[in-house]
Amino acid sequence: MLTRVRRRDFITAVVILCGAGWFYWAEFRPAQARKHCHLEAEEFMCSAVEARQKHPEFLLGDADQRKEDYDLYERVYKECMRRHGIKE
Repeated sequence: MLTRVRRRDFITAVVILCGAGWFYWAEFRPAQARKHCHLEAEEFMCSAVEARQKHPEFLLGDADQRKEDYDLYERVYKECMRRHGIKE
């Protein structure tokens, strides 16, 4: 049987490990996924804009184009977040 001090040390270690696990799952992992998905969506959007500039017939008006670009970014970002298992 564990002595009183060893039992307290064991409980403290378990609490610290549970806290670290919670921090990783609830804070660190989603932050990393958000960074990754932002870069992925931005890269996809930039490639779409470059392709559109090569084919001017696909250009819309400025306001419509900005809305279209924002919608494209949002779709790619949300799909990436879902792939990482994070709902928004």
